[in-house]
Amino acid sequence: MSELRPLSAKKLGQNTDSSLFEFESTDDLIELSEFVGQTRAINSLQFGVGIKAEGYNLFATGHAGTGRRDFIRTTLGKEASREPVPSDWCYINNFKDPQKPIALELPAGLGRSLRNDMEDLIEDLSISISVVFESDEYRNQMQLIADQYNQIQETELKEISNNAKKEGLIIVSSAQGFAVAPQNSKGEAMTSEEFSKLSDRSKNKLEKLIDLHTQKITNFLKQIPKLQRERRKKEKEITGEVTLSVVKHIIEEIKDKYQEFPEIIKYLSEVQEDVILNAKDFMKREEESSSPFMPHEKTILARYKVNVLIDNSETLGAPIVFEPNPNYHNLICRVEHRAQFGTLSTDFTLIKPGALHKANGGYLIIDLLKLLHHPFAWEGLKRALFSNQILIEPPEKLLGLMSTTSLDPMPIPLKIKVIILGTRSQYFKLCEEDPDFNDLFKVVVDFEKELDRTPENIKKCAQMIATLIRKDNLLPFHRDAIAKIMDQLTRLATYNEKISMHMRNIKNLISESNFEASKAGHSLVMKEDVTRAIEGQIYRIDRYREELYELYTKNTILVETTGRTVGQVNALSVHALGDYRVGKISRVTARVRVGSSGVVDIQREAKLGGAVHTKAVMILSSFLSSRYNVDQSLSLTANLVFEQSYSTVEGDSASAAELCALLSALSEVPIKQYFSITGSINQHGIIQAIGGINEKIEGFYDICKLKGFTGKQAVIIPSSNVVNLMLRQDIIEAVNNNEFRIYAVDNIDHAISLLTGIEAGEREDDQDEFPKGSINERVENRLKLFSKKKNESKK
Repeated sequence: MSELRPLSAKKLGQNTDSSLFEFESTDDLIELSEFVGQTRAINSLQFGVGIKAEGYNLFATGHAGTGRRDFIRTTLGKEASREPVPSDWCYINNFKDPQKPIALELPAGLGRSLRNDMEDLIEDLSISISVVFESDEYRNQMQLIADQYNQIQETELKEISNNAKKEGLIIVSSAQGFAVAPQNSKGEAMTSEEFSKLSDRSKNKLEKLIDLHTQKITNFLKQIPKLQRERRKKEKEITGEVTLSVVKHIIEEIKDKYQEFPEIIKYLSEVQEDVILNAKDFMKREEESSSPFMPHEKTILARYKVNVLIDNSETLGAPIVFEPNPNYHNLICRVEHRAQFGTLSTDFTLIKPGALHKANGGYLIIDLLKLLHHPFAWEGLKRALFSNQILIEPPEKLLGLMSTTSLDPMPIPLKIKVIILGTRSQYFKLCEEDPDFNDLFKVVVDFEKELDRTPENIKKCAQMIATLIRKDNLLPFHRDAIAKIMDQLTRLATYNEKISMHMRNIKNLISESNFEASKAGHSLVMKEDVTRAIEGQIYRIDRYREELYELYTKNTILVETTGRTVGQVNALSVHALGDYRVGKISRVTARVRVGSSGVVDIQREAKLGGAVHTKAVMILSSFLSSRYNVDQSLSLTANLVFEQSYSTVEGDSASAAELCALLSALSEVPIKQYFSITGSINQHGIIQAIGGINEKIEGFYDICKLKGFTGKQAVIIPSSNVVNLMLRQDIIEAVNNNEFRIYAVDNIDHAISLLTGIEAGEREDDQDEFPKGSINERVENRLKLFSKKKNESKK
């Protein structure tokens, strides 16, 4: 095995040379008119917008904070500005069935005009009708009709009375009505005593006459309701004629304005008919409008209003709407209610638009996670997209429950492109679990989170940053400051050959750098301002790291950075706190003895091991049994544990450390405690890449620094993680000065050789045994010894 050398400082990170830039400050750069590195997303978005077939709505995947929303709005804005302005949509009263308001589509701006005209109409009619009804001419006509019918009744009653007198009878009026009685000589109704003195013949004759005239009075009384109906009919005809004389010319003026719109003409004709039928309502205005309990325009005359649901009079091109709170009502629609005397009522004027109405004819942007948090919202959106119409239904109706609303408004046709913001995992999960999803969202707009770190892309990123700086009116940035930002963006990326395009992080960094420069009195943001901004970001959330490191320095958490110990190794892990990650050192120990339990994962036995960690230990066991004593079963009980671990251990990045601790315990060769290791292994002993490599190295470096450098401390990492290295400058300088080392290894043999200082050893093709004195030879001999002792114990 050739000697393993530590990585050179050049391989520990990228350093942007500011001489790459041809500008002195960002003031020298022109603004960027396109988004950097999002060619795939732009093509997908243009395809989704351009294709008009049904179901080609868009799902934008990518991490939160990558600027998807701004990107989509900006890109859509260019397309939307060239598209026609959508129609206005109004709801008007259905005079035949008020529970089913009529949807009216009008050219942009005409909805507002019609609404204003109808409000003026209500005002004009209220005044004009009141004036006409209070005029002497109208009152005289109504009085004439009243007099006419009163005269008819009086004449009829007088004739009956005169005929009765000729027969010796008198008609008596009382509170109970009319009565017929015999008349005495004085012209008054006979008393009972006077009537009793009459002969039986006279009595019989009078009784017959009384019955006859009583019937005449009864017939007369039966005719009174008919006469009253005739009277009301004539009064209504006069009122209608008078109202028509006022209403017709006012409404005709409005009709002339909307001659090109048959639906409006039809509606105005219905308004005219209803006004004539209910003209008296306009007389009640003054009285009712003064009542706090019965506001007039909200109860009686509101039926003549126009509810402009969508007003596009000031819209330029197709609308682009982002709904931040996509619950069912905000998305589809809501119907408000009015409380009156303890009851709830509603009408078409209380219909309020949802995001689908506002974006109709354009584009609607929704965050998937927020959409799915609200009951019925997802189902409501799908139903609207499938039916291509906005049907206003209360969500209670979807469950078959009673609703307080009784409105059933006419549906509005829907023509829209919906763009949902989500992640790749959410997209694939919806594809699997919702059969409707693929029919409705056929276009994926996949956003890149990183760019290749090429000179061309670095220059474009500088231009993008300059654009953001001008947009936010920040101080110009020196080219050295831009170079520092590029290094930080590389650190945030997955590989050191990439640049992170996380727009939230970029905007935060330039804003905070601008603040640091302003505080320092600089007119130009310099490299040191960016450095202070980065350090400030870390410092504000760094209390946990400081408290953790204090536990190491006070030996509360036991970790050695000097000396050698058998069966003990420093394993590196990462503790995540939101976006902030801290490197941790854990002591992994292994103890072995003769037995048959194999490798015992104490974490798992204590139910503190996650599934991935358990899998890693099983792989470790498989490696042991396949490399050593292949022809015999392992007679081994080995206990592995993370010391001072009080929470669940998950992941496989410590499996290399666990195996090294186990090999040390079996070979009885001590491990250098000034080394630490991270990496996962497979069944062949290959060490594989892991995450959080920079934080792990920096964590061990910081602990070594606190405990005291010896010049021997080092970290062992997988070779496949070298492309992820983007370490702090102080660590790079320490490596350059031989104060600290980083080794990249391919397999467990390389790792154990570095940790012990003894060659691992490889089997020669023509030999069955490992080289004498090697780690592998010692391990195999120890396992053979265990097997022998176990067999002897059986005898």
